[in-house]
This record gives sequence, C-alpha cells and structure tokens, in this order.
Amino acid sequence: MRSISVSELLTWQKCRKQWYYRYDQRLAPIKEGRSWQMASGTAVHYVVETWCRDFPGAIPDIGDMKLRVAECLREEFKDAEDVNKLLAKYGPGVMRALLKIPAWLWE
Repeated sequence: MRSISVSELLTWQKCRKQWYYRYDQRLAPIKEGRSWQMASGTAVHYVVETWCRDFPGAIPDIGDMKLRVAECLREEFKDAEDVNKLLAKYGPGVMRALLKIPAWLWE
C-alpha cells in the first residue's frame, strides 16, 4: 500500500501536471540562481551605467573598471562559497567586453 502525503494531495489539487512531474516522474525542481552569463552581463552594464552617471564624458581607466567589476561581481556572487575564485574566473571576461567599448562611446 502506498502512502500519500498532504503536500502531494495539495499538489494534485493545485496542478495535475506539477503532480505528475514531481510525484509520478520523480523529477527534482530546478534550482534557480544567477548564471555566470547573467552576472557577467550585469557587471558590464553596471560599470557603464555607474561610470557614465558619475563621470559623464570621461573615459575610465583600467583600474577604475576593475574596481567596479569587482564590486558588482562580489554582489552577484555573494551567496557562493568562494567569491574570489568566481571573481578571478569571470572578471577577465567582463574586462574584455568593457575594453571593446570605443572611446567615443564613453565620451
């Protein structure tokens, strides 16, 4: 004889397809989180937006960019075990993207 939990019954009432995937097929729910692609893209936008807001018409140097990239990625990966490792891994890619922005666009 199979036992049925209250949560299974509530899931059945709420959504039969959800019940099917969870209890019949035994599929685990996807854990949503920030992907590295989203974090990297957010960092590029963050640097451009904050720099243009704080220093309109000025071209940032590499040091300024690195500081802002680190600030943003630390926030994006704050729940990770080793934030510094992720910063070292994805920071250079963000910097490559930022360095492709032409000077006339910054101005």
